[in-house]
Amino acid sequence: MMNSIHRRSLAALALASLPAAAHAQPVPTLDLLIGRGGPAAGAGVLDEALCQALGQVRRGRVALRADGRAIPDTIAAPPDGSTLLLTDDIATFFRPTTRAILPDRMHDLVPVTMVFRFPSVLLAKVELGVSDLAALLRLAGREPDSVAVRVGPTLRSEGVAMALVESAAGVRFSLVDFGVRGRGSPPRWDLAVESPSAATPRPPGGPALRPIAVTTPRRVARLPTVPSFTELGQPGFEAIGWWGVFAPPGTTPETCDGLHRDIARACALPAVRQAVAGWYAETPVMPPAEFAALLAQERPRITALAPRLRRSMLG
Repeated sequence: MMNSIHRRSLAALALASLPAAAHAQPVPTLDLLIGRGGPAAGAGVLDEALCQALGQVRRGRVALRADGRAIPDTIAAPPDGSTLLLTDDIATFFRPTTRAILPDRMHDLVPVTMVFRFPSVLLAKVELGVSDLAALLRLAGREPDSVAVRVGPTLRSEGVAMALVESAAGVRFSLVDFGVRGRGSPPRWDLAVESPSAATPRPPGGPALRPIAVTTPRRVARLPTVPSFTELGQPGFEAIGWWGVFAPPGTTPETCDGLHRDIARACALPAVRQAVAGWYAETPVMPPAEFAALLAQERPRITALAPRLRRSMLG
């Protein structure tokens, strides 16, 4: 009897003396799939930073993959917390190939968190001769389609911003698609909706630009002198680009809560904070319930803007 107790004690002592990694449960590989509604130059910096930070937090391998199968592969994945989709606000509401509202089964994905949020600023060329939003809307009202807005080849947050302006003010802008590559002179444009970094000192050879308003409810810290649309008489105006994390259908609330905690810890690491600062972005890292509530609020708003948004994509 004493020998048996002695053997069990020695075994327990030997187990306790092993490194934690020797008897800790292995962390499964996390597949972070990237699916966006439109291209974003330099976005890979944030993807890579988040991927590496999650690997540190989870003490395991995080595989990063970005391709056109990201959304359907996430929808088809088992709800075991090993596959996540990182996507933007546009891909959440639109199918990129057909540009239809609410992609099939996209709403079945389980919201985990909003991880990055990007303010934008409406910029006007100085040569347009407008100094503020009121002057711009007067010009657009007198001469419909005379003011040209630069847009990308696929819908992004600039399309939402300009659709909101048109809807609220009863004006109409012409849209210039800068995704079309051809010979000859580039098309003329007067307005653009860009990152706040574009409102910093004029780049060499670039046009002189005047910031008109930021698309957030309040002013942006990096642009303290630029008013928000709300300040300028457009209450409720908000057009903020964001990236969110989603899990496959059927993922449990407990799994989502754990993933949210890991992502929050990853976003607090210096490498992610540095990458985010370079993009003038924020990391709200919303809890799953709060993110789900925001999506429920956004869907009817985006659906109401559908005709104007399709115009910004299709011309």
